Amino acid sequence: MNPDNSRFCLDCGLKLETTAPGVELFGQAGGPQPNQGWIEQPAAAGAKKRPAWVIPVVAVVGVIVLVAAAFGAVNLVGGGSGSNFTTLDVSLTVYSDDGCDLSLGFDDVPGSTVTVSVDGVPVAYDDLSYFGENGFIYCEFNVSIPDVPTDGNIYEIEIGRRGNAVMSNAELVADNWSYAASLGL
Repeated sequence: MNPDNSRFCLDCGLKLETTAPGVELFGQAGGPQPNQGWIEQPAAAGAKKRPAWVIPVVAVVGVIVLVAAAFGAVNLVGGGSGSNFTTLDVSLTVYSDDGCDLSLGFDDVPGSTVTVSVDGVPVAYDDLSYFGENGFIYCEFNVSIPDVPTDGNIYEIEIGRRGNAVMSNAELVADNWSYAASLGL
């Protein structure tokens, strides 16, 4: 017993009070069986019970906020709500007496990564094919790079270790979002 003569269930810890004088606590010799002779004390004065609908509503609102935040983050990374995207077609022609047999200093070209940067920030990349289109004195490699933002000012196109070309938005629009470069001869 506690100083205020309150009693507690030995199994669950609920504050208990007897319905009949002389009844022993549950768990003591000769005491009542569970749910016999005991009543649960009412909640403390002024304590309010939470409505059952609060937790599900808070959970749904939390999910909605997380989904909205995720879409907002994707939108910010994608360049904002005003951004449009296009596909940039890149073509690299290597002139060689051996066509696509690129053993004379051009063996790094097949499979090279093409990186597109907009206003100094890399935004898209893809790899040239490993097999070019074989011509009599040339070998042409092509790649289409999707999701290039169209609202930038300066575009840099870098092909492998071959350096980069700098173009303005107006130049790419005039060239219908295609870029052609050549090596050799």
